[in-house]
Amino acid sequence: MYEKFLETIVEEKHAMFCKETGMIQQHVNPWNGGSGGYHTRISGDLHNCTENTQYANSVFHLRKEEYYDEAISCLKNIIKAQDTRPGSKTYGLWPYFVEEDCDHMIAPDYNMADFNGKCLAYILKKRRDCIDDETAALMTESLMRAAECSIGRNVSPDYTNISLMSLNTIILAGEISGNQAFLERGKERLRKVHKYDMFCGSYSEYNSPAYTPLAIEELSMMIALFEDEECRKMAEDLNYLAWDMLLKHYDKEMKQLAPPAMRSYGSFTGGIEEMLYLGTNGKYGYIDPEKPSYSAMLRIPPVCPEEIIEKYIKPERKNVFIDETFYKKNDIRTPDEDTVIVRNIDSPDLKAFTFLGDGYSMGAFEKTDMWTQRRSSMIYWGDENHKTSIRIRCINKDYDYCSGMVYTNQFENVMLSHCGFVTDRGDFHYILDKTKDGKLTTEKLFFKFELEGDCENVKVTQDGGRFTITDKGIKIDLNITEAVFDGQPMELFYNEKDKCIEAVCFDGERTIEFANLKSECYMVFTLAVNETVSAPVTIMEDDLLKSEIMVKGKTLKLYSPYIPVGFDSAIEKTKTEGRE
Repeated sequence: MYEKFLETIVEEKHAMFCKETGMIQQHVNPWNGGSGGYHTRISGDLHNCTENTQYANSVFHLRKEEYYDEAISCLKNIIKAQDTRPGSKTYGLWPYFVEEDCDHMIAPDYNMADFNGKCLAYILKKRRDCIDDETAALMTESLMRAAECSIGRNVSPDYTNISLMSLNTIILAGEISGNQAFLERGKERLRKVHKYDMFCGSYSEYNSPAYTPLAIEELSMMIALFEDEECRKMAEDLNYLAWDMLLKHYDKEMKQLAPPAMRSYGSFTGGIEEMLYLGTNGKYGYIDPEKPSYSAMLRIPPVCPEEIIEKYIKPERKNVFIDETFYKKNDIRTPDEDTVIVRNIDSPDLKAFTFLGDGYSMGAFEKTDMWTQRRSSMIYWGDENHKTSIRIRCINKDYDYCSGMVYTNQFENVMLSHCGFVTDRGDFHYILDKTKDGKLTTEKLFFKFELEGDCENVKVTQDGGRFTITDKGIKIDLNITEAVFDGQPMELFYNEKDKCIEAVCFDGERTIEFANLKSECYMVFTLAVNETVSAPVTIMEDDLLKSEIMVKGKTLKLYSPYIPVGFDSAIEKTKTEGRE
């Protein structure tokens, strides 16, 4: 079934094949300060390694003989772009583009060993008859280098999609080559991933509209291709976990995942309907045959367990509150691993809240930084064709500030939240920033509640710190009860032009050293849908800001730092009470 959608993608990529270079070529516009830009910012007519391996993979999967020569040309050229220098710190890795090697990137992306390696593994495992012996030998050598790179990186199970993808690279490299050391190392890592994820009961890359489907893709590949029965059984367990997380948060009215999301590249994302369609063999979900998206490129069809359909898709789901600990403190991870999502291996439990209401959904993390990919303290409303959202961001002039923090306690349709800052989470990226000293020079620093989507009929009124947002039968009450930065009040107003409510820390160039700030830096707010709640009672006691509010007979309590501290300290000190 899914092959007809893959055909469309292949034809689009074939049209991009450049005979002069023997590769898929694409035009990349200059980076404009938006999302991404972490690893490279080159532009022009370029040749992306992963685009070429995926194209070859798809051609051979479909057995499109008329494109075999193109596919082999793509593979040979990307193999040349791989770092083959013994002893190099990026040995076995690919750059994003053949025009810029790993040494000249802003920061090499070690994920590329697995994004490309797994494609080589699929072809060698399932389509060996489509390639000649010379190409197969080159691919096998390249796959072994990629597996060695992935083993050396030793990514932690908390980095969900790459921890799974790396297992496909390593285990399949072992099976294809007969290298028992690779095979045993892959099995050892899979056992650890299985133990970690099943212990937590969810994935650390929590509720990501981009990476939960990718995790399902990797698990489907394991189930279909692994020869080892123990490995396939562990993959089946993890596949159930992935589908459970995906459809537990699925808002059937808006065809979206209800918030929060640990990683998302936009406030509105597609592909979930397609994944559901493929996973249920067309019984549920939908794919537009004219516009299939990435999820329709799967070479191996995903399989959604029937129990998940019975649990989440068949029943009517409204007014459902999810209070979930998605990361549980453990000693499964070890210091030698590359941690990515939950950097601190001694992290306390991490929680997330979601409410699926009637015509809207909302959710938040109990404690999170405000990196650009986070989606927390967020509300969706509308329907499939007319969706609107509001969410909080922390902005350094014109880009998300990683060291901004938001802490939340939620019960059903009411959130109680604090905002603040930490001293060591960086500015642009919480991992890739080379300096994380808490020093910031900027023209403007502010929190904003940003409206996105269909905002034509949205009305916002202000009464002091209380903002009322009305639209299409929904009323959102945002009440900012306290907002101070370095001991001074923040300015609060609705920015009609940019469709956002701003809480301005300062406006005008200033240098801040967060580690040296001793005055209060915090904001307290409530966010409620179709309900007006009283202002929380807030006090400062010891080194914590403490707020509480009555919600439907429950006393929600929230504790967080009110001056900047280190990220790990903030996560350890913040806590919530009162939902039970």
